[in-house]
Amino acid sequence: MARGGYSAANVRNPTLEDLFGFDLKVDDDFGSIETRHSEKTDKHRKMMPLTITVGSVKVTLKTGSYFTEKVDAIANIVPTNLDLSYDLGSNAMLKMAGEAMQEKLWEDNPDRVKPWSVMMTRGYGLRCRFVFHVVVMDWSEEIATRVEQRLLNALTEILWKCQKHDVRTLSLPPFGTGYLGFKAKTVAKIFLRAIQDFVKGNRVPSLQEITFVIGKAESVVFQDFEKEMRKASERKSRTDLDKFVEGAISIGKVVKGVSDLMSLVHVEEQDKVDQESRHENQDQKHLRKSVRKQDSQDKGREKQHVSHSRNIGNVSINLKRGSLVHRKVDVIVNETNTRLSLRNGGLSGAISKAAGEKLQSECNKLYPNGLEMGDIGRTRAFNIRGVKAIYHTTLPTYGTKQTAPDEILRLLVQCCLGKATEERFRSIAFPALGTGSNDYPSKVSAFNVMSAVSDFLHVNPNTSIRKIEIVVFEADKNFEETMKDFQQELDNIVMRAANRTLHTQDTSSDHVVESHINPERGSAEWFTMMKGQDVCIPVHWTSVPAGQIARQCQTSGQNDYTLEDVDSTTEKAIKDLVQRSWEMEKVGQGKDAKNLAGIGFTSLQVTRIQRVENVHLYKGYAEERQRLFHKASSIGSSLKAIGLTKFSSGEVKTDEILQNHPEVWTLTSDLFPEINEHFLFHGTTKDNVRKLLSQGIDNRLAGDNAMFGPGIYAAESSTEADQYSDAKANRTKRGLQMLLLRMCLGEAYVCQEPGRFKKAPCKSCRKDKCICRGGNQSDFYDSVLGDGQWLFREFVVYEKRQVYPEYLISYDRV
Repeated sequence: MARGGYSAANVRNPTLEDLFGFDLKVDDDFGSIETRHSEKTDKHRKMMPLTITVGSVKVTLKTGSYFTEKVDAIANIVPTNLDLSYDLGSNAMLKMAGEAMQEKLWEDNPDRVKPWSVMMTRGYGLRCRFVFHVVVMDWSEEIATRVEQRLLNALTEILWKCQKHDVRTLSLPPFGTGYLGFKAKTVAKIFLRAIQDFVKGNRVPSLQEITFVIGKAESVVFQDFEKEMRKASERKSRTDLDKFVEGAISIGKVVKGVSDLMSLVHVEEQDKVDQESRHENQDQKHLRKSVRKQDSQDKGREKQHVSHSRNIGNVSINLKRGSLVHRKVDVIVNETNTRLSLRNGGLSGAISKAAGEKLQSECNKLYPNGLEMGDIGRTRAFNIRGVKAIYHTTLPTYGTKQTAPDEILRLLVQCCLGKATEERFRSIAFPALGTGSNDYPSKVSAFNVMSAVSDFLHVNPNTSIRKIEIVVFEADKNFEETMKDFQQELDNIVMRAANRTLHTQDTSSDHVVESHINPERGSAEWFTMMKGQDVCIPVHWTSVPAGQIARQCQTSGQNDYTLEDVDSTTEKAIKDLVQRSWEMEKVGQGKDAKNLAGIGFTSLQVTRIQRVENVHLYKGYAEERQRLFHKASSIGSSLKAIGLTKFSSGEVKTDEILQNHPEVWTLTSDLFPEINEHFLFHGTTKDNVRKLLSQGIDNRLAGDNAMFGPGIYAAESSTEADQYSDAKANRTKRGLQMLLLRMCLGEAYVCQEPGRFKKAPCKSCRKDKCICRGGNQSDFYDSVLGDGQWLFREFVVYEKRQVYPEYLISYDRV
C-alpha cells in the first residue's frame, strides 16, 4: 500500500491501548465503535480536561482518540506519499474511515506532494464532515525555526479552511510529538498562536470549539499542553495581550491588560514582606528623611542626565545616561540571572551593593528556587534612597532557538508597567534591557522596549505612572549606539501614538479627551493613521523576522532577496488566478504575440510558485504606499476605484477572481483597495528575472516608443503576460516564468488613445510636463490605465517603488 515515505523503523510504536486507553474495533457492516477500557487508564486519571477561551472560541484539552470525536472536522498528519497506514494511530483512523479516504487522497494527488501542504477529504466512516491532512517532515530534516513557521502556516491554513466551510467544531491531535521529534511544548505554543491569530483576524469566526485530544499514554505531552494553555488563559489570549493591542483593537476589543499581565508576576509572601517593611530600623528612616535634603542636588543632576524626553499623553518618557541606582523613581527594574545571585552581574551587582546585604537575603527568602525565565520578582529597595521597590527579572540569551527573546522582552516590560500601576506607583526606571551579557542588539532592545511602553500606555491611559525612564550605562562599550537607537525608537512611538489617537472634545469641559478606538477603515482619520505607521516585515515572511520594522532588518546588501515556496492554499489560489484570467481566444493575436500561435498550446500549467522576500524593495514599496495614504488623507476619503473611474470599462479582473479565495488573506484582506492596490501580472524573460527580483523593475526597459511611454506595464490577464516571457524569435513551451506584482495605482488616468508619458499626467491639463499648477504632486495622477479598443487593458506606473514583485510563477505552455 505504501508509496515510499518516512519510516518508523526501529521505533517501538505503542499499542492502541497504550495510546488511548482502549482497544478499537470497527464493525465492518455498521462502522460502530466499541471501546474496552483498560486498567492502565487508572494511572492517568489526573489528566483532567481543561477548557479555556480564546476570543469567542472555546479551546479544550482532553484525553482520548482525536478521530473518534463527533465534530465537524478533524486534522491529522501524513507523510509525503500520503500513506495513511504509516503508523498505528493513522492506520486506526483509516480502518474506521474506510479505504475510500486513502483512494481519494491518492486520486487527487497522484504525485508526491510538498511538505506542509494541507489537503481536505470527506470524513467517510468517521464521525466528522471533513478531514484535513497535513504533510509533515521529520523535525531534524529542516532548521527548527523554519519548521515551526511552516507548522504555524499549516495550522493557520486549516483554520481558514474551517472558516470557508463553516466548520463549528474541530479536533486536533498533538502533531508530530511521537517519533517525528516535534517538541510538545513548541507544538502547543504554535497551536495556540495559530488560534489566537485566527481569532484576531476574524470578526465573527465560524469556529466555536477546538479540542486538543491527547492519547492517554502521552502524559508528558498532555502536561506540556496543559501548561501552555494555562499560560494562555492567564494572559487572556494573545489578542488581549497589551503587546498585541493593535490586533485586539482592530477587531473591536478594548482590554485593560494590567490584571492579565500580572498573573505572570511572582508575588508570593508579598503581604508578609509589606508587613515587615513597616518595621524599618532607625537608620532606614534616617535615610528616607535625608532624601528631602538632597532634592535640590537631585534636580541639578536630573537636568544633567536627561538626554532625550518625550510625552505620550500625560506620561513623560525620558532617555537618560548614568547609573540606575541613582534614579529618583518609585521602582527600578533589575535584569539578573535565574538564580537571583545579585553579586554575579554588572547591573545587579551595583544594585546589590547600593541596597545592602538585606536585598540578597530577601531574594533568598522569597524566591528560594530563583526565577524562571521571563518571570518577575519584587523586593524592597532597602538602602537605595527614594526607591520603594525593585522588580527583578531575567531574559534569555538573544538568538536562543528554544525561546522567543523578543516576545519575552516585550512582555516583561508590560508586566513591570502593569505591576507598577497596580501598586499605584508614579515612576519606574528600566535599564537598556538585554544589551549586556544577554547579547541583545541595541536596535532589538530599543524596538521591543519602546513598543511595549507604547502599547501599554495605549490600552492603559489611566495608569498611575507619570514618568518612565530608560537608563543607559555610560561605561557600556556600545553606549553611543544604544543611546541613538533608543532615541530613534522613542521618537517613533511618540509619532505612532499621535497617529493612532483620535482627539474628541469633551462636551462637559474644555479639555481634550483621548479616544483609543481604531478609526473606521477608509475614514480620513484612518488614512492619517496608516500614513504614519512604521514599515514592518509582512507576518507571513519566513526568511527574516516577521513583524520587525523594515529599516531595522540587517541584510548583507540592498539587493538581497530569497525565494520561498508558498503554502498549498496560496498555491491553489494563484494557480486559479492564472487559469481563470487566461483568454485562449487571444493567444497569438497582436504584434507582441508573434510566433505564439505556431507552437501549439491551449493553456498554461503552473509548476511552482515562490514568494519573493526582498526587504529593500518591500520597504521602498511600502513607503510609496504611505504616500498614497497621505494623499487620501488630504482628500478625506478613499481614492476613486478603478471601476468607478471615468472611461474605465470595469473593476480589475484579478480582484474579482481572488475574491473567491478569502482564505488566502495575503491575496485579499492584506490589500488596500482604498488606494487602488491590486495584484497584477508582469511578463518578462527568464534571463531578466534575477535582476528584477534583486533591483526592482526599471521603467526605462519599456522604452520611449511603448504605447504609454517608458513605464512599468502590468496585466490583469495571464494571456497578456505570457506574451513577454520569451523572445518572439525563439518561442518555447517549457521553463517559463512571470511575476505577480503587488501594484499601487493610486489615482488612475484612463486613456482611450495611446499617449507618450514620462510620468502620470496632471489632473488639469492631462500632460506630464505640466505648468498650469506649479507641479504640486497631489495634483497629478499616479498611474495610467489604457482602456480602449485594444486586446488587453494596460496598467502603467512610472515610479518603480509603486510595484513589488511578490510572487514568481514558473510554468509551461501545454
